[in-house]
Amino acid sequence: MSSIENSARTGVALWRRRRLEQILFRAPTWPELRYTLVVVDGPECPQKAVIGPTMHAEGDVYLFAPGIPFDAHAFGTSTYWVASFARHAIALCLEARPRGLPSQLLSRVGSVMRFHADEGQLTRLVTELDLLQGELERHAETEHSALPSLINLLLTDVARLRPVPNDITLCDGTTQLVRDVFHVIESRYRSPIGLVDVARAVDRSPAYLTHTVREETGRTVLQWIIERRMREAERLLIDTDQPLHSIAAAVGYDNVSYFIRQFTKRHGAPPGGWREAQVAVA
Repeated sequence: MSSIENSARTGVALWRRRRLEQILFRAPTWPELRYTLVVVDGPECPQKAVIGPTMHAEGDVYLFAPGIPFDAHAFGTSTYWVASFARHAIALCLEARPRGLPSQLLSRVGSVMRFHADEGQLTRLVTELDLLQGELERHAETEHSALPSLINLLLTDVARLRPVPNDITLCDGTTQLVRDVFHVIESRYRSPIGLVDVARAVDRSPAYLTHTVREETGRTVLQWIIERRMREAERLLIDTDQPLHSIAAAVGYDNVSYFIRQFTKRHGAPPGGWREAQVAVA
């Protein structure tokens, strides 16, 4: 599977799995924070198809919501594209046209949405993915990158596809409760929230929620809140010139000193020094 890895700046990753090619897919970091689009542009080989309800037709399109990990092996011997978008990568599309088709599409995603593209629609999607690949290879991090426009175009065309019932199991064993927890964290991490707030939102006791989330993910709810805040802080430090107090407030910390301590504990360097190091590397 050919791959173009995402960067912290672009927040986009793209993979191409060709017919009968060995799957060397590396799942994107933090699937609970990303949308993943799969476009099947080649059918499975009949003689090697996986037995059971895992057959995928040419033209099938899947959109995974944040929190739903993508398993490349679930697509058998199909050929397909995988495009993974961090939320900040699609933010410009949504801000520019809050009532546009991409916004409407992403607002409907709760787990995995399935669509089907006819021959013309599939050709268009593959062309757009080719363009996205070229932009990632050559101009992804330049000031005049066309990535936002290409992402907007791709999601607009996906939103125009015919939805079909999705009776195929594509995700791992993560429970709906844990997905709900990730959803609450994603929607509220910019404000001062804690375990009690998340537990109340999903109608569970803090003790039960702590145990369940730790059992399924290896981390506590509070650790996931901190992780999400730190990921966004990293993005803001790299992609913007905002001062530290503004970044702290943007990721849910009322106290900038506490934010600095949390960030330093994670990275071994204060946010200002970390930002300078990233700029130097870039």
